[in-house]
Amino acid sequence: MKGIELSRGFYTEIVRPWLSQVAPELSYSAALIGYGSELIGFDDETSKDHNWGPRVHIYVSQDSFRNDARWLVAEFSKSAPASYLGEPIGWRSRPHPPANGVEAAGSPGHGLEFHTLEARLEEHFALRSTASLNARQWLGFAEQKLLAFTSGAVFRDDDDRLGQARHRLEYFPDDVWLYKIACQWRRIAEEQAFVGRAGQVGDDLGSRVIAARLVRDVMRMGFLLERRYAPYSKWLGSSFAESPDRKIPLASPSACHAFEYVDGAR
Repeated sequence: MKGIELSRGFYTEIVRPWLSQVAPELSYSAALIGYGSELIGFDDETSKDHNWGPRVHIYVSQDSFRNDARWLVAEFSKSAPASYLGEPIGWRSRPHPPANGVEAAGSPGHGLEFHTLEARLEEHFALRSTASLNARQWLGFAEQKLLAFTSGAVFRDDDDRLGQARHRLEYFPDDVWLYKIACQWRRIAEEQAFVGRAGQVGDDLGSRVIAARLVRDVMRMGFLLERRYAPYSKWLGSSFAESPDRKIPLASPSACHAFEYVDGAR
């Protein structure tokens, strides 16, 4: 079973009924976002050695967090099952400890965590709101972080605050997108001639190294032209292979005019 479906079932069958009983008035969002190969569907047996298992993040207001989060984490430890669908719910062989902070609370005994949306945004992007983002902020975001926040799954969203934040970060605004395309073309242009030049002097190894690097850069261009966030290197090839048509539309009008957008050059 994939981790997202495992966690969806964990929330639906275990966490949601329990919260309805112990905190029926609580307004919250439930999701699995932020970290893990399962967020983009690439988890497998090896993934089970790091932060994989039945887990769900509950997002509440700052007031609700102060009033309810820590005692709910403690109460769930008393009533939670030891496993769900054969998978232990405790923190097992995971590099990241359970959530623990001013606005984050978890337990090594289970995968239920409480957060505020503001704290998750601060941890992920060094900001507490997605409203009115400027180009400099967008250019400072790692695509893997953006992918992890906008992928995964939302199981419940009472006030739609989480949904709105994910929507705002769904992809780069047009001006930032065009700038990144132009920069990627420039990166490719700076090295594309060196494959043959290294070969001319008999440096076959060097030529292959440059070619491999260019292939990676062209793949990342493909993500840009398809308006998809590129994952970090472990899943770059797997995600690229899932391209809708597995073609890189290098002749698209937006791509052809990206340099012109930046400095008037072709």
